[in-house]
Amino acid sequence: MLTASPWQASVMKAPESLNIAMFGGRGAGRTTCALLMATTHAEQYGKNARVLFVRQTLRSLREVEDNFQMMLTGIYGAALRVNRQDHVFTVPNGATIEFGPLSDVEDMAKLQGRSFSLIIADEYGNFNPTQIKFIDQLRANLRAGDLEKGGAPTRMILLANPGGRAHQSIVSRFITKMQPKAVHILDDGLKWILFPGNYTDNPNLPTNYDQSLFASAAKDRELFRAWAQGAWNIARGAMFADCIDESIQMVVDQDLPWMPSRDEPRPRGIYGYVSCDWGQSSPAVAFACWKILSPYGKFPRGSLILADEVSSADPEDLSVGMNWSVGRLAENIVDMCVRTGVAQLGTIDDARGLQPDDTLIKGMARYQLTFQRPMKNRRSGWAAMREMLYNSQMKNGKPGMWVHQRCTGWWATVPLVPRDQAHPEDIDTKTVDHWADTTRYAATYEVAEVRFNNPHATVKKYGVGGPGAPSMG
Repeated sequence: MLTASPWQASVMKAPESLNIAMFGGRGAGRTTCALLMATTHAEQYGKNARVLFVRQTLRSLREVEDNFQMMLTGIYGAALRVNRQDHVFTVPNGATIEFGPLSDVEDMAKLQGRSFSLIIADEYGNFNPTQIKFIDQLRANLRAGDLEKGGAPTRMILLANPGGRAHQSIVSRFITKMQPKAVHILDDGLKWILFPGNYTDNPNLPTNYDQSLFASAAKDRELFRAWAQGAWNIARGAMFADCIDESIQMVVDQDLPWMPSRDEPRPRGIYGYVSCDWGQSSPAVAFACWKILSPYGKFPRGSLILADEVSSADPEDLSVGMNWSVGRLAENIVDMCVRTGVAQLGTIDDARGLQPDDTLIKGMARYQLTFQRPMKNRRSGWAAMREMLYNSQMKNGKPGMWVHQRCTGWWATVPLVPRDQAHPEDIDTKTVDHWADTTRYAATYEVAEVRFNNPHATVKKYGVGGPGAPSMG
């Protein structure tokens, strides 16, 4: 029988009425701890104990099953019944511990209608948004009879390391709302307790484990910090982490006195427009933008301010869109234009296939929104963003970028969006990049300014690329 480490023992002492989030660095022994808890639960509640242990794929479960079988054989010997074809272990008192993948709809369908007393989701930080929804749906399978009449208590246990695919979802749903080892009632109405841990909590690891961890992080120091310290506030090789400072670049209404909420006249030379990135299953994002073409206060000529945002993202998972129609997105953009005072025109990532022979730009035009396609050179767009963010951070008098505190999706995603490991000049498109893309469109949109004091003057364009936009004075 394995002996629990002090950290594992502290987790196992948590009241069974609490759901457990074991979120932290690598090497703490989470999986072993979860298996020990499954075994204890099975031993205590007998035939009423039905444990389900899930990972993304069947292949990733095989090693866990092998280790678990050796552990249980050491406890029960020949009395242990093993069905590796169905991935079910039955201990002598009738309790069952089942292993299953949860990669797609087919896997989820196999679990529908079944009952479990304990569900463990291992490597939860690597689940994609659809798989996370499957885990949420499995809560309906937690039923094991009335505890006072001999049933078993029900709970869910989640295990995750930072830096995975579900990093942002875990941060927004759990990390920002919980303190370690304290009971919290989260938005799902359930009681949760957070147990962070890292490799220093595991006495069974080799002394050079930190070196192995650094090597496995491919010398990405932010990712290594996440895995070694269990840090969730990481930039993980982020494209913009070194040029974003919330204390400097976040603005509020008081910094923008011409906003309708401030009811002051807008100075000449400040132009408003919309930048938008379309999505349905992925989020649609739109910003109300101000381009500063005459120096104003702390904003140098040529600066960009993102003053508000509209997003179709699921509040619980910013990587998932709520399938807004073109009309719903357009109506929300028009409302944003009204409350910020920007013009109902700008740039949008166009798309076909919404209706036969239709485009997104044509669809938006039916709602009095005039859009044009953005500049599509990704790398020069990211370079323009970085330069503007760097300028505002350094306060060097050159065109900079500022973002309003209302742009919560921007602040939650853009500072963390990672580089593409194969192409460092680009971002990793497998991450939540919709706010970053919309910002890139805004930064490269050309504003055409007409000199009103000289009606014969030529139009001057300000921006990095793309065709000139109509005057917005």
